[in-house]
Formats: sequence, structure tokens, C-alpha cells
Amino acid sequence: MAVSLRETVFILLIFFKVKYYK
Repeated sequence: MAVSLRETVFILLIFFKVKYYK
């Protein structure tokens, strides 16, 4: 898995947003 730090932060942001929305 070769993802940049920015992509990881972006994915985490979306993940937490979805987690808090539900």
C-alpha cells in the first residue's frame, strides 16, 4: 500500500465524518 501522507489524512477525515454522521 503506497499512499502519501496527504491521502491518508484525507481518507481519515472522510472516515471520521461518516462515523460521526451515523
